Amino acid sequence: MTRKEKLLKKFLRNPESLRFNEIEKLLIDLGFKKVGINGSHYRYKHQLSRDLLTFPVHHNNCKRKYKIELAKLIINKLL
Repeated sequence: MTRKEKLLKKFLRNPESLRFNEIEKLLIDLGFKKVGINGSHYRYKHQLSRDLLTFPVHHNNCKRKYKIELAKLIINKLL
């Protein structure tokens, strides 16, 4: 099992366990592209989804609800 697979498995098991820099690595590995940054808000887009993901990041972390939303998106649309 590669590091990327371990990181994904850890995230899906417990979304709150990762900091934002790890989530960003995971997003890029899954094919998301950074669309832009507006202040503390990082925006990502995936070609298979119309949705634009926005993460307000403070102190290298984002709120639990954004992490859970991402986990649901990964499970429902990307896996």
